[in-house]
Amino acid sequence: LAGCDGVIFPNADGRFAIDELTCQRLHDRLRRPMGDLAPALPVAGGGVDVDKAAHWIGVYGHDTMLLIGSSLYSREDLRGAARELRESIERL
Repeated sequence: LAGCDGVIFPNADGRFAIDELTCQRLHDRLRRPMGDLAPALPVAGGGVDVDKAAHWIGVYGHDTMLLIGSSLYSREDLRGAARELRESIERL
């Protein structure tokens, strides 16, 4: 309502006690317009694991942003890990 393009919601399987069905409902609602307002970009966050990114894109679709932080930064080769992440999403 205040000009937001992306809306962060807590993702299941992260650090928040929320189930996958609730996350899917949040995601689906964000992708629908609200009156004259365009849909938002759903942003799943709160402990999204880099190893499960492809799974979550499979669940939500390519029109979703994933906030991936500590699980990516914990990798010894950050550039390599980021490349692997991008390639795993591109294969979907």
